[in-house]
Amino acid sequence: GDIEIPFSTLYTNATTEAWLQGMFKLRGPCVHICDKHDGKIWDTNSTHLHVAMFLRPHLIAPSKIMSFMSSFEDETFVRYGVHWIQQLRLYLENISDIVKRPADDRIPKRVIEVFGNNMDGDAILICRYLRPQQPPLGVDTCAKAARFVS
Repeated sequence: GDIEIPFSTLYTNATTEAWLQGMFKLRGPCVHICDKHDGKIWDTNSTHLHVAMFLRPHLIAPSKIMSFMSSFEDETFVRYGVHWIQQLRLYLENISDIVKRPADDRIPKRVIEVFGNNMDGDAILICRYLRPQQPPLGVDTCAKAARFVS
């Protein structure tokens, strides 16, 4: 089996001593090959791993720096993109009030980026990296395409 613990989990949940511990369930494959011991099949679906992680020396939180310093994009366009993201984040933070019903808690925390950085660190509109692709073989109708992407 395997387990995945993002670095951000350790970094944000670590105490002042910069350590995190817990018991985590291991992900296991759907089909187990050779999981027999003394004629009994092991129940790997309930395997847990007790982990203690340390971060030493403890890292200081970086200051918030804009993700781009220079850009090939027009300066007015970059300002508009930054303003649009700020307005969208405000909208998503208040989505429950706007739609007059409870909304998923993950919506306000969504990561939304308009600009990405190229190899030189210049800000580029993300959609400039998108290119049309041919569908895979056998996907020749809208119904098959909908099935493929779902």
